[in-house]
Parts: sequence; C-alpha cells; structure tokens
Amino acid sequence: MNDDGSISESLQNRSYNTAVVLNALAATKNRSTTHPGGRRKFLAGHQIDEGEATAGSSLLCGVGYGGDERPDMSNLYLALEGLKAASTDPKDPVWQKALVS
Repeated sequence: MNDDGSISESLQNRSYNTAVVLNALAATKNRSTTHPGGRRKFLAGHQIDEGEATAGSSLLCGVGYGGDERPDMSNLYLALEGLKAASTDPKDPVWQKALVS
C-alpha cells in the first residue's frame, strides 16, 4: 500500500488496482483485512471534480486508471464497486458526483 492509500506498483493503474483490491478484500469477509481506511479515501479523491474539469465536460466526475489518464465508464464503475464494497457512506458526495458522468 502506498502512502496515498492506493495499492499499486505503478502510477498508471492506481485507481483500477485499488478498486480491485477493495473488492477482493471485501469478498474475504475477514475484518482484519477489510479495513478500507486510506484506500476508500484515495478512490473517492481520485474522482475528477469541478476543479479539474469544466461543467459539461465528459471528464467531470469520472475516474481514470490513475496517473493522468482520462476517466472512462469502466474505471468509474470499478471504483464505485470498490467504494460500495468498502461500505462508503451512502450520503458521501462521491455517489451524487457519479450520476453526473
């Protein structure tokens, strides 16, 4: 695990790999390995927001692989599944932002 909460050995796949790990850890149902901590924060923070894309942009509220790649629906979906598996609060803004994509 990296200092930013991601789980990846490269910059290009940080959000993708972190989401996969969150889903895999949740599937084990082992409480000692499923504490999402920084992983959940990393994924939610990796969502493109208004400070990074203009309103109406196809990039707004999406999630990319990591690094500076553009977001796409596949990565957004996987990140949302990871956030769901990590029991992210249903009132967290990440869910409403995802509806914009």
